[in-house]
Amino acid sequence: MAIHSCVIVGFLVFTLFVAEPLFDRLERIPGEAQLHRLNLPSETGGMLSHVDEIKTEGHSAVELIGWAFIEGKDSENSEVYVVLKSGRRTYIFDTMMRMRPDVTRHFAEMGLDLDCSGFSTMIPIRRIANGEYTVGIYIRKGDIEALQYTNRSLVKSRGTIEVSG
Repeated sequence: MAIHSCVIVGFLVFTLFVAEPLFDRLERIPGEAQLHRLNLPSETGGMLSHVDEIKTEGHSAVELIGWAFIEGKDSENSEVYVVLKSGRRTYIFDTMMRMRPDVTRHFAEMGLDLDCSGFSTMIPIRRIANGEYTVGIYIRKGDIEALQYTNRSLVKSRGTIEVSG
């Protein structure tokens, strides 16, 4: 009886504390975004942004590519995050900076260096619960924050992602 109890307790400990982190490592996608827990401000506006592409990578990830910057500020040293918000949950994923000299050229009349305004992120769909999510962009530059939601949305259902907007 003691051996059976130890086996059951060991299985419970494995299930509760070890299995999820272990499988998370095994299922990892190269270059995947990390999930962050940040205190978001209310939607602020005060930024210009565009999501150029949203690509679903098979059934494992969704890739977002675009650009964003805080109005009146150079894009250098800005931290850009992609926010997925539903009525019940909010997910915040980091991005990788992509050089976008085309954005600087397009907004040349502003006299800003926007070359670092590009971003991309690879969001693993296993990290998102089923539901419909509005796509938002959150930027931090020093003590300045900007949050703005787009007209794009993602719907996760049964392990797949659909894009609208």
